[in-house]
Amino acid sequence: MIEQNNHSTLLFCGSIPLSALQILNAIAVRITPPEDEKKDWSYQIGAAWPTDQEEVIKFTSQVDHKFNKSSKSYAQFARPYLKNSFPGNLLEHLDGKLNFLAFIDNFVQKKLIISAKKSRASNGAVLVFTHYKSEFVDDNGKSNILHERLLVLMLKNADALRFKENLQLNPVDIIDLDKFLQGARIDALRFVSDDEEEKEK
Repeated sequence: MIEQNNHSTLLFCGSIPLSALQILNAIAVRITPPEDEKKDWSYQIGAAWPTDQEEVIKFTSQVDHKFNKSSKSYAQFARPYLKNSFPGNLLEHLDGKLNFLAFIDNFVQKKLIISAKKSRASNGAVLVFTHYKSEFVDDNGKSNILHERLLVLMLKNADALRFKENLQLNPVDIIDLDKFLQGARIDALRFVSDDEEEKEK
């Protein structure tokens, strides 16, 4: 299931306890329009964000919290998944057949650059991808996954000052979602479960 967020202001306030949130992968990508219209858009995949860094955990936790509170729409990926499509590659990544960097690089090359030419991101944009899960310990001391999600955010290029040169996250206290072009959160557990149910039909 995909959740799409409406524009609003995101404040760093209460959310999932940080100790319960585990970042599995996080990275940012900058897409840049060509100076010459005859040339293609270019992109830069930044350095992987440290998964145990406080700023990364805090950023992910608070955006996740904002999704929980804000109005949003729901959608599902259309089947069958096309070769090299986002859901097809996501499934391969979640199955351990495709690493996170290859998953993101494939999506940017095969889909995002093409779509960028048609979007209102005429000045370019920065995209953030975070894959994370939250866990809880039951009465028997067993750890259980509560949520596993993939968060995708697109920010206007003017917001790139929030990132270091290698596109790692700079500490921020307030993020204005009016500067987001798009935001989506994918329920990875349900996505995999729906795929397994489909195969059983």
